[in-house]
Amino acid sequence: MVALRMAAHLSPDAVSLTNQLVDLLRPQPLAIEQLAASYSAHYGRSLMLSLKEAYPRNPMTLMEVLEARPDIFDVQNVARTVGGGASFIISLCPEAQNMPPLPPPTPYPHPHPAMHHYSHHLQQDDHYQCSYHQQQQQQPYAYTPEAYLAPYSSSHSGHHGSTTMNWGMGVCGMGVGVGVDDECPPPGYGDLQEGGGGDEGEGEGDRNHQSESGSGHGEYQWEHGDVLKAVQVILSGAEGAMSVADLERRFELEHHCSLSSVLGTPTAAYLCENPQLFQFRGDAEPPMASLHRHIHTDGKFAADGGGGGGGGGGGGGGGGGGGGGGGERPDRSVPEDEPAVVKELAKLIEEQHGASNGVQVSALCDTFRRKHKTPVSAIVGVRPSVLFKRHPQTFRLIGNGMVALHQRPVRSDANTHAHTDSDTRTNKGDGEGDGKDTDDTTKLPAPAAGAGGGVGETKPSPGAMKRQLLQRMYSLELTDDILHDIHDKYASKAHYKTVQSSVSALCEILATQSFLAVTEVVRGGGVGKGLVTLEKADALIVLMVKQLPHKDHHKWLPSILETLQAILQVHLASHQAGNFCVGGDGSGVCLEMVPEKPVRRDVDGLGDEERDMIDKAGPLHIRIQLSPVYATPSSLWSCVRDTPQHLRHYLTPASAKHATQIVAQQNKYVKEAMRLVHLWSSRQPWSSALTTPSDYLLELLGIHAAHQLRHHQQQQQQQQQQQQQQQAIRTKKATKQRVYSLSSSLSLSLCVCVCLQGSLLCVVAGVFEVCRGFASLNLTWGADNDTDTAHQKEQQQQLPESAKLAAYEYGDIWGPLLAQRPLVMDPADPFTNLACPERFDHRQLIELSAAPRCFDCFRREAGKLPEVKAMLLEQTQDIQDMNMMMSPTKLVGGGGGGAGPSPWPRMSPAVTTQPATAGSTAAHTPSWADEGQEDD
Repeated sequence: MVALRMAAHLSPDAVSLTNQLVDLLRPQPLAIEQLAASYSAHYGRSLMLSLKEAYPRNPMTLMEVLEARPDIFDVQNVARTVGGGASFIISLCPEAQNMPPLPPPTPYPHPHPAMHHYSHHLQQDDHYQCSYHQQQQQQPYAYTPEAYLAPYSSSHSGHHGSTTMNWGMGVCGMGVGVGVDDECPPPGYGDLQEGGGGDEGEGEGDRNHQSESGSGHGEYQWEHGDVLKAVQVILSGAEGAMSVADLERRFELEHHCSLSSVLGTPTAAYLCENPQLFQFRGDAEPPMASLHRHIHTDGKFAADGGGGGGGGGGGGGGGGGGGGGGGERPDRSVPEDEPAVVKELAKLIEEQHGASNGVQVSALCDTFRRKHKTPVSAIVGVRPSVLFKRHPQTFRLIGNGMVALHQRPVRSDANTHAHTDSDTRTNKGDGEGDGKDTDDTTKLPAPAAGAGGGVGETKPSPGAMKRQLLQRMYSLELTDDILHDIHDKYASKAHYKTVQSSVSALCEILATQSFLAVTEVVRGGGVGKGLVTLEKADALIVLMVKQLPHKDHHKWLPSILETLQAILQVHLASHQAGNFCVGGDGSGVCLEMVPEKPVRRDVDGLGDEERDMIDKAGPLHIRIQLSPVYATPSSLWSCVRDTPQHLRHYLTPASAKHATQIVAQQNKYVKEAMRLVHLWSSRQPWSSALTTPSDYLLELLGIHAAHQLRHHQQQQQQQQQQQQQQQAIRTKKATKQRVYSLSSSLSLSLCVCVCLQGSLLCVVAGVFEVCRGFASLNLTWGADNDTDTAHQKEQQQQLPESAKLAAYEYGDIWGPLLAQRPLVMDPADPFTNLACPERFDHRQLIELSAAPRCFDCFRREAGKLPEVKAMLLEQTQDIQDMNMMMSPTKLVGGGGGGAGPSPWPRMSPAVTTQPATAGSTAAHTPSWADEGQEDD
């Protein structure tokens, strides 16, 4: 498969990309993650974007490019040192160490199908030799699989040993289907026709070199069945359930497009809408999905030849690609007429789903095709939906792309007249495709008044209720009030006081009873910044000790920390402290303490649920670090500059005070947004420690988003003074925007009108917007640059004073860092880039912060709130009652994923003048963590 995909046109961009990878690997071997990060840092652009430009027709992953050139790259699978799992070490082959740059591909004419053709001979070394035949001349052209494959389908004859086969290939965005035809004559000029594009497992090659899926040129247009099969193939290859985030990641890696963008709806909502195919657990952390058990019993997709490569019509030899299965021929026991097909489909519905339950049309046709190696439409000559309409006495279309067996309605009482088949009426409309017919619901006469429930009325099962509730939850419109309720659930004032009291007691012991000459005790971490939650409570204590050396920390610091640990174990024996350890890298003494129970007056006004959460709160994680006392910041930067790079982390505690104050001085909305982003980060399926963003990095991104919004606020205020009437109209329009559904092309200016009144939702949305653009960040926190132009200096002066957070000047920044992208400088340390590839891999952060899925975590948390859950249950029950009254045999569960208008009244943002809804408060009280602080 890799060889066929690499056989696409090798553009000069592909050659340049190969040369660039060789240059990066010449000094030393790199892990595949480090190779991608080094490429972005060295060339200033994303490697994924370069791959798309190098292989525009058939996009390839980095691993496929490397494996397709074994003569240059050596790929080794090794155990991952961080985070577990496996990784790949990439190095150059010995013969490629001193190889010159690859030359650009040799230009050649594009032959017209009526005049030229190519014959390809497969040799033992898996290289091809192509002979270009023309009417009056012959020009040999040798190439490898990386060189060239005609952009249209052509005929190929491959020789391997004594076996000769004619292949017909159709190329499309989904893959290449290869079929074998032993009786195909040699290709001639009349046979050179453009083959139809392949379709993933659905198209069947034929002698006319055409496919039902259409042309293979241009951008591939996804159909519902294609997406369904692609998702089924991914889930069938997983062992057990797979998280939704892993499913989306696998889909994007294999098909180079986002699953949610193809579906037009969140993935979670799509899985909820297809319970006959998928088992979805939306209440799990993270949400998990797997194939329904009846699909596993039918056999694996890859082994049946149904879901493998694309099945396209070939040109020339007429060998059609059937996709997978090793070129098996169709089973000769296939039903040969329409009655037999109808009987077989009815049997499949009865065996797998029951006569009364509906089944997805695409799943039913896929089961038929995998069983008989032939699609339904190839036998009956029409689409399945048309076939079902021809036989209303057997099938019943129930809408939403589902079909069931026809059943006589059950009598509700003795006075109800029996209905015959002739009483059943179906709509005349014809849908656009299989399973997509609208209003194709079997309609029965309305029940008489007082009939006691109507004809054929059935109550929804608990499973259907749960699925519909999940659909409502993932379609919930978030508001400021809901986010405030989620925040207050995990941020308790009583818990914060007990944690702060424990830290204060420990600081007192360190200042008075230790052997160190402590001049100052700096509190950092969540306690010092005011970001403690019930799920995470951490504190950093830095002891500023005089008379300690300013250099060679690695020589004297470990022994002092070991002595300090022994003293703390004695003094904290009565404070429920344990798990003492000394970090070997100079990170300090780490320990855990159990906070004392809060006093009664702090918990009297709390509910039972919050009291239980306080009782179940985890221990307090404390890290104690030491630092010499530096006279001025310049002396500190001079010591850092003289220290080798791999030992500079010993001097980080000296700048902890400034790093803590940067976060602690933020207003209440920014701090609440930080706590919510921390909650979001703890719910994400990070693949390793390298891809997990630190709390400090997320806090700085929140500060940057707030500064950007505040900067836009100032600009709008100036414009409002000049054009009051026009600005009022724009403000009115912008306030009506649904901020929670901001797309990846969100402009921060859309949120400003809400931010003017302090919207928590707007700040959180701004943080996700910054995360999506993480790859191009360049944050120096207002450090003045003497080389800036006048326009750049003017823009620096227009920034709010709070945006100038750097404790150093621009000239103090370590020179090599200025060329790195992304660049997120530590405002307290001019020698640290928090976004450097060796410290953090940002690709997964960009993927998980994509809209609108980034807010699914908060929707799941909102579904656990009693008021919101009661509202969702009430709305779900009302819609079910309405469905049963309107159509007793059709049970609909509202379209999930935000498609179409919401069936319940939207909850308006807290900044509007509309009344508050259920589960929200009319006026939210200020955050407890900011008591005594003035808002910005």
